[in-house]
Amino acid sequence: MNTQIGTWITVPIIMGMALAPIPYTSISKSIIIIITFLYSLIFGVVRYTFFIHVLLRFTYIFSLPLYFTLGPFIDFTYIVGFYSFYSGIIANKLQKIRETWKWVY
Repeated sequence: MNTQIGTWITVPIIMGMALAPIPYTSISKSIIIIITFLYSLIFGVVRYTFFIHVLLRFTYIFSLPLYFTLGPFIDFTYIVGFYSFYSGIIANKLQKIRETWKWVY
């Protein structure tokens, strides 16, 4: 559970740092950070409820496979997924504006 709480603390920080260089409004960046955090919160609660159910019903031998298959790796997978989805949408919106892309002259 400490890992999940740590993930909940770091999700806004990681997403904020990752979205900072994207040239778009702060409101849309804040919305995607909030969506990612809410997804993390809901998914984390459901996942750890499932963990507790499995561990109480079966045995603690399942704790290590559950942690490695559905643990922090999955958290960072959906963080990257939300980031890539958002940056893809923004890139499509801004592809026609030449001033946005600093390396194009």
